[in-house]
Amino acid sequence: MHQYGFDSVRKMMSSVRIVDEKKYLYVKGSPSAIIERCTQIYDGKKIRKITEEDKDQIEKYVEENANNAMRNISFAYKPLETYDA
Repeated sequence: MHQYGFDSVRKMMSSVRIVDEKKYLYVKGSPSAIIERCTQIYDGKKIRKITEEDKDQIEKYVEENANNAMRNISFAYKPLETYDA
């Protein structure tokens, strides 16, 4: 539907898509940029409110990977109530 390219200030790119007649915003980018905007997390069983402990665990994981010369990318989405391109 609409795509917003990678922005070095936001450190992410965004895309609005329609899935089963519902609009969603999908983003991918640096873990720090994505995590600071997240309010929920999928824990492998359900979607729940993200906690500071979750964020700390993710940051630790990203740092460990970076120390091993591995790059990280995060993905997130949210349903959109309204959207006008």
